[in-house]
Amino acid sequence: MHSQNTRRLSQTLSLTLAVLLIVNSFTFGSAHAASSWSPTLLVNTEAFQTIDAGDGSTDIELRFGTSTVTIKYLNTAQKFQFSKALSVLGTLSGSSLNVDRNATVGGTLTATGAISTKGTFSGATLRIGSGGADVQGALNASGAVKTDSDLTINDDAGAVDAVFTFGNASGNQTLKFLNTTQKFQFTKSLSILGTLSGSSLNIDRNATVGGTLTVTGAVTAVGNATVKGTLSGQTLRITGNADVLGILSITGAVHADGNLSINDDAEASDAVFTFGNSSGNQTLKFLNTTQKFQFTKSLSILGTLSGSSLNVDRNATIGGSLTATGAIRTKGNLSGATLTVDGNMTLHGITYSAPVSQGAANTFLKNDGAGNLTWGSAAVGNGSGGILSLHPEYPNAIYFSSGSSLVGQLSASGSSALNENFYHWTTTRATLQDYWIAIRVRVPDNFSSWDPVKPVEIRYKTADGVAANNYIKVLMKDTNNNYLAALTGSMLSPSFKTSYLTAPATSGTFTAKSYFTVYIKLAALTGKFAEVGFINFNFETTTP
Repeated sequence: MHSQNTRRLSQTLSLTLAVLLIVNSFTFGSAHAASSWSPTLLVNTEAFQTIDAGDGSTDIELRFGTSTVTIKYLNTAQKFQFSKALSVLGTLSGSSLNVDRNATVGGTLTATGAISTKGTFSGATLRIGSGGADVQGALNASGAVKTDSDLTINDDAGAVDAVFTFGNASGNQTLKFLNTTQKFQFTKSLSILGTLSGSSLNIDRNATVGGTLTVTGAVTAVGNATVKGTLSGQTLRITGNADVLGILSITGAVHADGNLSINDDAEASDAVFTFGNSSGNQTLKFLNTTQKFQFTKSLSILGTLSGSSLNVDRNATIGGSLTATGAIRTKGNLSGATLTVDGNMTLHGITYSAPVSQGAANTFLKNDGAGNLTWGSAAVGNGSGGILSLHPEYPNAIYFSSGSSLVGQLSASGSSALNENFYHWTTTRATLQDYWIAIRVRVPDNFSSWDPVKPVEIRYKTADGVAANNYIKVLMKDTNNNYLAALTGSMLSPSFKTSYLTAPATSGTFTAKSYFTVYIKLAALTGKFAEVGFINFNFETTTP
């Protein structure tokens, strides 16, 4: 390619230079004599063979007068380059035309093939023949876009919405053909000045018709159909729901293949069914507050009245027999010559099953806890009473120390002023010395529970209110021989005081006829003392 281009250029320039030199020698002889350039011209009828071939890797250059006016063949880019503008009076042709800078065409630019531009393609008019225009990027037009034929959007039929955008100062709006639902969608209202026609009209949102809507066939609405004026016709058929916001006036009968609902939105108001009558309308209401039906007049039933329950809050007169297979409830008096109950009885929501035979004399009905009533006889069982009170010296008590090194004296004494006995603990040591009293107590045979307020009472006194000098402490094991939760801390009182130990009522296991143990600790140092008086065990017992 390089040698062919060089040969073509040599052929053209050889003839051109030959003519220029001959004319110059005859016409401009004096000017030529002044020139310092005295070349020897070799005219070859074939053409110049080579112009400055160089080493084959450099540009080939032809200068006109100065180094700034040249024609170059660029070796790297493999193309010719004119340093000045090129004016072609005839036709410029070739297999391709590649302009990498600005190009101005004074006349018509005709291309039988493609015209490609990497920049902007502009002009007063762009006319494209029947071959069409293939624009790979965006097509921006500051004026109107007109076409004598069709305008296609999403011509490659991709699985996306086809969008026609209408620019607007308040926000662009669109006409879309939705790929998924296969229908057109306008982002704003549609106003049609002429006639809207088609094989069918399907409106899936609200529709407002300012004038008359005339339909020769059926009107089908999947959603709501709102009519501000009159909707009339020979027949109105609604295959789905009908939502009438105003009054529905019907001169004929109302037939429903399904249910008829009143107050369907479930408002907190009475639901009213009105029966027009010349003497005054009457109603059937469902009362919201009392949750029951109410007739404004008497109710006459030609057939059978049945239901899961019958509640009559006024007088009821039954001319024949009243047969109830279930419960009959009355908030007032139930009276009659005889009340016969053939099955179970329910009192205050609890069902009782009575025996089917008469009991013996002096027997009573007793419940097994599950509603089964049987005849029983009164019997008195063994019991120790509801209160067990122990006064010093406690019966069956044992006494023991915390260790062999402890020293003290435990005595039983009494007070005529208090009219009671008490244990008295003292010591001669300057440090706290303590002693224990243990009592084993039997739970009554008819034990039910402990008194909830004061299950155990204990009477005590200390020399002062300082625990470092003296104190009383109580421990207790239940009938399973397990210690109860902490009963109390150090008990202190300079005068006799009665305290309640509440833990037995809330913790531990106490079984009738079993034994529990109480431990009382008395502690004091020299010059001080600890005293404990009576202990009361307050039981709740069953009635024999």
